[in-house]
Amino acid sequence: MNLKKWILLFCILGFISARGIAQTALQQEAQELEKLATAKKWDAVILRSLDLVADEPTAPQGHYYTALALYHQPDLEKAATFIDNVLIYGDAKWKEKARELSQKITQLKEHFPGIQQLTHFENLTGTQWHALWKLDKSNINAGISAIECYVRERNPTAAVTILDDPEFAGFPGAKALRQRLKNDKEVSTEDKAVQLEKQGDTYFAQKKYAEAKVVYEKVAAALNPKPQRITSKIKDCEDEIAWQLALKENRVEAFEVYLNRNYLLHRKEARAKIIDYMRARIENYAKSNEITLAEESFNKYVQQYKPAREEVKEFEAILCELYKQHIYALSDSKSRKEMQQRLDLYYKARQICALSEADKKEISKLEKKLK
Repeated sequence: MNLKKWILLFCILGFISARGIAQTALQQEAQELEKLATAKKWDAVILRSLDLVADEPTAPQGHYYTALALYHQPDLEKAATFIDNVLIYGDAKWKEKARELSQKITQLKEHFPGIQQLTHFENLTGTQWHALWKLDKSNINAGISAIECYVRERNPTAAVTILDDPEFAGFPGAKALRQRLKNDKEVSTEDKAVQLEKQGDTYFAQKKYAEAKVVYEKVAAALNPKPQRITSKIKDCEDEIAWQLALKENRVEAFEVYLNRNYLLHRKEARAKIIDYMRARIENYAKSNEITLAEESFNKYVQQYKPAREEVKEFEAILCELYKQHIYALSDSKSRKEMQQRLDLYYKARQICALSEADKKEISKLEKKLK
């Protein structure tokens, strides 16, 4: 191998080695930036990522972490520009990360139309900052801004809901601020109400519904306005108490009372209980040959509770057999009154039973005789 070839070979090897070293350095820098991002140190992220962009303008890592930091500051328009660069220079992995971040920016703009840069956030209310923080809880700045606004707006209980979130557990000063707010009368009332509500939840889980209702009513009395969730919990207690009473009485009428009061938790069970009882009544009245009571129960069963067609057919067969027995029992009677009774039974049977040709002829004969 001549000297020129040796020089060329060493140059190629040197280029490959330098490229490998550069790639390793980029990976290490990306790992460091990811650690800073995880720790939510956005000022440090943007300083290091911009240095990386200056040193390696075609590397996607610097552009991506710059965009990420700008999103969290937030400066959405500038963030979008750096995302475009990631889509130009990045491989499939970095392009996917860029698309995900771009989607978050789109969502943020949808929640706050017209607000693009940090300077436009000056007039946001505590509620708006809170919504922004809930959209992305890693955006600690939004959470802090929400707390500050809530305190200025004299809404300390709303500020406390953010401070009590696990996302703020390690934030410097969060515990101290929470303690100061705890001395506020409104927050103190809220804290007591929270503890009472937890006690009510425990009673409810233990099926001590009357005790739970008493506790929830105390919560409702302490808070103004009364939260909808407490109203719902009181109603659930009343529902469960009514259901326990219906089960204790264990009668059709008791389950009907439950349904008529528009309770919801056990509506399906109450209806099933009533249908079972109505079914048993029809069978018992049929066995004891009490046709009027059997008819009343059947009509109520079908019209009010609307069972499945197969169930209806089952009890139609019971009634048909009952009609048949009564028609046969009156077959030898010559009195006009009993012939009319027999014809009336035929008319009822005709509505739900399959009549034979002989039955149809008998109806015609009875109609002629009773004209």
